[in-house]
Amino acid sequence: MAPSIGYAGRIAGDSTTGFYVGAAVHYYLGIAFARTNGTGGFVTGNPIFGAPVKPTVSAVTDYSKAGNAFGHGVGGDVGVAWVSGPVELGVGVNDIGATLTWTDTREDTLRYDTTSNAIRTNPGPNHFTTKTKLPVSYIANIAYAVGKTTLGADVLNNGRGATIHVGGEQRLGLFALRGGVARDQRKRVEFGWGGGLRLGAIGLDLGFWTHTNSISNERGITMATSLSIY
Repeated sequence: MAPSIGYAGRIAGDSTTGFYVGAAVHYYLGIAFARTNGTGGFVTGNPIFGAPVKPTVSAVTDYSKAGNAFGHGVGGDVGVAWVSGPVELGVGVNDIGATLTWTDTREDTLRYDTTSNAIRTNPGPNHFTTKTKLPVSYIANIAYAVGKTTLGADVLNNGRGATIHVGGEQRLGLFALRGGVARDQRKRVEFGWGGGLRLGAIGLDLGFWTHTNSISNERGITMATSLSIY
């Protein structure tokens, strides 16, 4: 969760051709986290072929469960945009300096017991402080608007590879239809579509997009809705 406050505005030019800047500050509240560092393998006897091979597994897990103390941190976003007629170009950097501090971290040690052939977990230190850092993300975008049609594309890199989005919106009276395609971090093509309704100062939107988990090639679909007040 990240309550935010921000500002964006034109600092040069006019409504036809102008240069804009924006910035935001976020206060991050982390609900839970976990991270594990471990090794695994097999151990032979002496001589190598004179004893059965035994597995060996060891891992250390740091975690803060939901219900423990929140993680707290502060970070920010900055961006600039240039608008000339129907063309908009922009670049931005998000989550600058975003480091969360967890004051109620627990630690468990996991190992494989060769005597009982079972995995054992032993509790370790408790109630200590850990820090986790959110990756800084970089985005560049271009948009072209003519009449009631808007086309756009962006490239996003959040430290785990680049994602490319290309899409468009067509407005039909009170309604807007949207659709697009994306190349995700695994270089797979994904799809998005949806629409919106604007009634005066209130906007209602519904959208769907496909995605593929990093450990599976099976596609899933996510639905999202939003309510906007202009």
